[in-house]
Amino acid sequence: ALVDTGVELTFLGGALPHPAFVDALGASRVVRSWSVQGTSLTDRTDQNGHGTGVASVAVGRRWSTNPQVADGFAPAAAIATYRVTHGTGDIATDVDLALAYGQILLDVIGGLPVRVANCSFGGSPDPRAVDQQALDELAFHGDVLVVTSAGNVVVPPNLDYRATEQ
Repeated sequence: ALVDTGVELTFLGGALPHPAFVDALGASRVVRSWSVQGTSLTDRTDQNGHGTGVASVAVGRRWSTNPQVADGFAPAAAIATYRVTHGTGDIATDVDLALAYGQILLDVIGGLPVRVANCSFGGSPDPRAVDQQALDELAFHGDVLVVTSAGNVVVPPNLDYRATEQ
């Protein structure tokens, strides 16, 4: 499962699935697409490209005749995508993340064979935080390995941790 900005479900806005997310016969490997925003195709589709890029690295398959285009790590995997952003933004709230983790757990209980969930957003390590509680429930009750981002912000800012000569 990919918890991100969604993935591009149709290639360049057309009717065909994105070529990175099809099987050898050209059928889409996206078995689930969910959004915190709603159920329309636009609601579930990546609006800024981040989720599509992450999905390509994780589960994309060679979709070009260019030899420089490589497969992702699991190019035959089924894809479940959970969009946690609004509009073209790239911000997810703790509640958005908790809702996505809860939906993945419901999908697993319903028979969707999710074993790994990748979340591109850092969350709170506080065990009382709503997103952390939902992540823990998914991991424990769904038997899902959840991988989260460390984030892109340095706190406190401008500290340099490189080794120095003494």
